Amino acid sequence: MVALACAVSFSAAAQSREDLEKFKQQQQAGMQQTADQFKQFADQRLEEYQNYEKQLKAEYEAFKKEVMEKWGDRTMVESSQKKWVEYGKDKSSRTTVDFENGDVTIEVLADPKDDEKTIQQKLENAVGDLMNSKGKTVDFDSKVIPTKPLSEEPILKDQIDFSKYSSLDLKRNDKGKKSEGGSTLASQPQKEQKQIATKPQEKEIPKAVVKEEKPVTTPVRTVEGEKKIVKIEMKLVEDHIPKRAEQFKGIIKTHSNKFAVDEPLIYAIMEQESAFNPAAKSYVPAYGLMQLVPKSGGRDAYNYVYKQDKIPTADFLYNPENNIQLGTGYLQLLMTRYFAGVTDPQCRMLCAIAAYNTGAGNVSRAFTGNTNIKKAIPHINKLTYDQLYNHLRSKLPHAETRDYVKNVTSKMEKYKK
Repeated sequence: MVALACAVSFSAAAQSREDLEKFKQQQQAGMQQTADQFKQFADQRLEEYQNYEKQLKAEYEAFKKEVMEKWGDRTMVESSQKKWVEYGKDKSSRTTVDFENGDVTIEVLADPKDDEKTIQQKLENAVGDLMNSKGKTVDFDSKVIPTKPLSEEPILKDQIDFSKYSSLDLKRNDKGKKSEGGSTLASQPQKEQKQIATKPQEKEIPKAVVKEEKPVTTPVRTVEGEKKIVKIEMKLVEDHIPKRAEQFKGIIKTHSNKFAVDEPLIYAIMEQESAFNPAAKSYVPAYGLMQLVPKSGGRDAYNYVYKQDKIPTADFLYNPENNIQLGTGYLQLLMTRYFAGVTDPQCRMLCAIAAYNTGAGNVSRAFTGNTNIKKAIPHINKLTYDQLYNHLRSKLPHAETRDYVKNVTSKMEKYKK
């Protein structure tokens, strides 16, 4: 009986081990299936985006060819991180705004037979278009990007310096500063305010600008024959950067609170990345105010914010609300996931600033020579803020990122209240 009991017990134990092994195998198979499904889904998203990217590139190349043929340029004048370039509807005019240096260039194409009055009218139209432009996602017809305005208000509202144009009757406010566009002045009687507000100042501005600027003419040979490019230059007001920053104040405050990221950091990143240029695009490419790269930081941020694996498109990132939301969410992701082990909050923020530019793995390289962030954390925690700052400024792999840390941290100071 004892032998029979032992045999039964042994058989049961063997069966139990066999069942446990089958269970483990089933679990592993299930986990592998889930991993395979996730990878398949991620690969599908990447393939979809690559097809979108390929079509967009083809559309842009066709647009670029058309512009170069029309203008006779050897190189295309394109938007960049801190320069906004916009072409007119018929591509016979273009404006370039340097948001970093405050320079504005307006160019029109003219035929040799065009008289001075015709050219003047073309320039006036281009100045007026620039003053009222809200920007647009693309300058060309696209099947993958809908043409949308980038702003609810004109992008250059209150930012162009008209003070040097003597023929403009710019009113003065109670502080002695010139008021552009006939704006209402609170310190003046209601009747007088109404007169100033209704004065057609906006119509006078393009005429005054073209009249007082000295156009520069350059002959060019195009596919249509001999043409000439006529150019005038203007300046933005001295405080154009804070004026643009003010446009995004509400959005920044909302997402600063939502993601617990300091407002000065968001402002500083935006100024460093784009100088608050809503049409910003880099060669990478990265898009929008906070310069998110769709397939890397943009994807990570979208997944983190929306809990969905998706690569954001260019038109999505050109939207200021979307861009600031994802950019701020990405900063929180860097601080609360990648560098959560950094004990000092200011040091954690410093690591996030560097990682925003170069990726968390490259920040790790500055301490361990490899991309293992966990191994870098103990080294970071041994340093004070100043020591960490100096280490990043000297040891980060790329000079661009070393300068980035300096520029962003210095810019933060002016946005602190």
